[in-house]
Amino acid sequence: MVWQYDKCGRITQEHQGFSSQYFDYDPAGRLFRTRMPDGNILTYHYQGENVSQIDLNGQTLSSHQWEHGQEIRRHMGRFGELTCRHQFDERGRLRQQTLQLHQTLSKPIERRYDYNVVNELTQITDNYKGIKTFTYDLKSRIATASHKPYTGLTLSDKPGYDDVNGYRGYDEQFRFDGADNLLSYDMPLDSLKQFEVSHAKTSRQDDSPTPQDKAQHVEGQPAVKAIHANRLMLWADRHYQYDEFGNLIRERRGKRQHTEHCFTWDGQHRLIEFKKIRHYHDAHDPQFHETVVSRYRYTYDALGRRISKTDMQTGDKTLFFWLGDKLLTECHADDANFHPSVVNNERDKANNYRCRSYVYTPDGHGFSPLAQINGRGRGGEIYYYFNDQLGTPQELVTAQGGDCMECGV
Repeated sequence: MVWQYDKCGRITQEHQGFSSQYFDYDPAGRLFRTRMPDGNILTYHYQGENVSQIDLNGQTLSSHQWEHGQEIRRHMGRFGELTCRHQFDERGRLRQQTLQLHQTLSKPIERRYDYNVVNELTQITDNYKGIKTFTYDLKSRIATASHKPYTGLTLSDKPGYDDVNGYRGYDEQFRFDGADNLLSYDMPLDSLKQFEVSHAKTSRQDDSPTPQDKAQHVEGQPAVKAIHANRLMLWADRHYQYDEFGNLIRERRGKRQHTEHCFTWDGQHRLIEFKKIRHYHDAHDPQFHETVVSRYRYTYDALGRRISKTDMQTGDKTLFFWLGDKLLTECHADDANFHPSVVNNERDKANNYRCRSYVYTPDGHGFSPLAQINGRGRGGEIYYYFNDQLGTPQELVTAQGGDCMECGV
């Protein structure tokens, strides 16, 4: 790893192996231009101290409007095809978000946030996902969470929510001790049944709870069964083992302990190997048993950042490139040729390559993504993130409003 700085101490070049990043600044000392590892160039425009526009390779990626240091409107796409609006209350809290897809007939995505008098989030109302309601104990720890689907949803609107099967959402309850350790997590039986329906499409026959498992779930009884040396040993159907340093080294879960996760750590407590062992059984054939093993290895740079992941079964290797502590680019090792003659070759389609880069929001949420660029070099396909009040991605959508994918629940 090599860094280069200007006379003002600002970083101008960073080289991570064969990958390089370059940075330019305007006369006011603000970051003006960045060349990403895959050759994409980001240019930042300012109004005062706030970023007013971000260009990708000379074309508008996003534009931003600010009021009292808070972003109130964001246009995304080359021609502003997407508009995201934020409304704040007098205390600076986000009260409402709207994502308008101009080129589609679908209704906008809207989220509203409500708070109590002590600034705790009490409700999130989403016109697609439904309503989440939260209550807290006297120490401001979450006590209950209620998830109710939007009543206007149909099966075509929201995969996984099926009115025919009677999905009505689910409720959760949390209890803590005096040291803020979680003592129990309860999901009442009625809610448990609804939760199973909502997740039915991802479950297998041998993944479902047994009658004995359900019998053990008694409303009001703690789901946490064993804690030793301040370490969680057993929770619901999950069993945990740790090394002498407190690192998780083994997790077994599910009916017949059908899934096992094994973790290996180095001397600096960094995960260097993950192994998943999956046992398959057939309820109609007691003699049938199949075991599938997946194993991955990880390496790190001198700053402790993960720089590679290798699938030990297939040999596939993914490389990671960073900007500080933020993931900037991930790319399949076979496609990680970032030479300018390659990444600027307009005859070669960028999205033919297994590469993905990230651009982050300029609103102070340092790790909140703004856009995802799929492909290597110029011409990659751009997706935009729609984040919640914490900056956590909830939806991923193209500038044309298509291919909308959910990132959160």
